Amino acid sequence: MTATDTPSKKAYFSTNNLDDTVCLLALLQRIQSWQLYQSVLPRLEDDVECTTAALSKRVGLSYWRVLSALRSHLRMQELPLTTAVQTEHWILDLPRLHVIDAELAPLGDDAESIQLVDAALADFLTPKEPAQHVPTESEIRRFLRDYIDGILTPDIEKEIERSVSISYSKGQATITLKTDKATASAISRHIDKAARKKNITKPEALEALIFNRTLTKVVINTYASGDDASRVYIPSAGWCVLTEQLNSYSMTRELCPQETSSYVPTEQI
Repeated sequence: MTATDTPSKKAYFSTNNLDDTVCLLALLQRIQSWQLYQSVLPRLEDDVECTTAALSKRVGLSYWRVLSALRSHLRMQELPLTTAVQTEHWILDLPRLHVIDAELAPLGDDAESIQLVDAALADFLTPKEPAQHVPTESEIRRFLRDYIDGILTPDIEKEIERSVSISYSKGQATITLKTDKATASAISRHIDKAARKKNITKPEALEALIFNRTLTKVVINTYASGDDASRVYIPSAGWCVLTEQLNSYSMTRELCPQETSSYVPTEQI
């Protein structure tokens, strides 16, 4: 057998190292938790409140914690591909399942979009190499938000009620700015740039931008389709409408994709 014929090592997550006793015990705990809640899911004719109240007494957990677990497991019935990955690798514990349920809530009963998310999430949760890092709750949340923002067409024309509020408590204060997503994304980039430039924290950078007339220049790549150049997609922020101030500094570049016979994109792509 030549070197090129040597089979590659099987991909798995670092938490599923069966030679490690701690990994094995944690794996068994996730499997048992899954089997427990899947076995007690309420049926359509059941009273959910009564079922949840009775189960909370049996497992010794609060009503709301049990209800969250049941909702998360019911959500997985809409995600057959992700469920298949789960029952092979067992990496989704209750906190991760709760994140999935919460982030899919904006889709409502949109079965077509849920199917797209299911396929993308199943691929995201499939290990690609040996001892791969397990996606954290934050990483799963960020992946789902970015993906769902890409397939949803939200009402972004709605007027934003901009506001600034300041609250004081125990020797400190909190400033909250409510604005549109595009402006917030631009402000965030300027804060990051100032923090790196001066090697200071982000709060210090914001104060420097306000009080010290610190100047920064940032480039934000946005993506648009159609004739309205102000309606754009910003990675991490989603679909946005550029304000007049942001639009006046924007530059549009036409992208002309080349054709290739090696790959045919799907209708959705």
